[in-house]
Amino acid sequence: MKRKDESTLLATQGFWAVLATGTPPTVDKVNAWLEASGHGRRDRTLINEVVKKCWVTVGERTQQTSELPGIPKDAVDLFLRLREDLMTICRAEFEDERAHVVAEADRATEAARLLRTDAERSVQAADTARNAALTRCEELNAALSRASAELKDLRERIGEERALRSKVDFELANLKATCATEVKRLEEHRDSLTDEVRRVSLQVDVERQSLKASQAECADLRALLSAARDRESKKDIELVELEARCAAQARQVESESARATRAETRCAELDTALATAGADLFAERTETERLRAIVTELSDRPDVSVAQIESALALAWASAAAAPGKVERGADGATVFAERGARYAAKAAKTLFKHQQRAK
Repeated sequence: MKRKDESTLLATQGFWAVLATGTPPTVDKVNAWLEASGHGRRDRTLINEVVKKCWVTVGERTQQTSELPGIPKDAVDLFLRLREDLMTICRAEFEDERAHVVAEADRATEAARLLRTDAERSVQAADTARNAALTRCEELNAALSRASAELKDLRERIGEERALRSKVDFELANLKATCATEVKRLEEHRDSLTDEVRRVSLQVDVERQSLKASQAECADLRALLSAARDRESKKDIELVELEARCAAQARQVESESARATRAETRCAELDTALATAGADLFAERTETERLRAIVTELSDRPDVSVAQIESALALAWASAAAAPGKVERGADGATVFAERGARYAAKAAKTLFKHQQRAK
């Protein structure tokens, strides 16, 4: 096909394509369509002629729309009026439907806008919740830091408490020794008080016997008897005071005895720990005795000279080399003879030590 015929055909297609878009076709618009379609720009004069011919064809087709072959013009005009009336009705219905669709679209747009507003509010609420969560996270991190600091302080206090406890245990040991000394002193004091009470009781008995003897011997000595009774009353008062002091001393002794009991309990615990340590010491002593026995056994073994050992080893290796035996195929002969020599050497060394032991 010649380029002119191709250009004419393409220009005709371009004219009807541009007209289909609702735009009046011109030479420039047809050339633009050709270029956009990948056909390249064509001769403007040829395109102008094609556009003119196409416009003539458009006029003829327009004229043909109002005329039908074999049908009267009045019938065609009536048909065209009816067509126009139907188009008007269709346009009205289309406008109504369009208005309805626009209203529905407006309502949908409003609903979408409301949904968007709700979504924005939800996003704001989520941002607020996120900020609150971040704030809470910061507070928790601060609380964790404070808790870590408190834990560190607590550990330091625990260390101080342990040191204080060690100090208290040391003081308790000193107190235990002091309590033992004090208990011993109180026991001695109680014994002295008991002797004092016994002595005073004997003295009262002597005084009473003296008073009875005085009453039997002489009734004239009642004045002396009254004086003796006064002295006896004083002695009784002193005895009551002494008994009160003894009771106080006894209560103090009971208190000290309770403290001594607690101290003895602590001593029992320490004795248990000491017994455990003694058991461990006994085990260590047993192990020491066993090691000493091994050392003694090793010391009792006979002395073997280097020459004897060399002679025994040489004899063992010679015996191993001369001993019959077949070396398996593929085996290393040096390795086989080395193993055999090691066995013979061990046997020779054991025999050497037995002979030395018997000789000794």
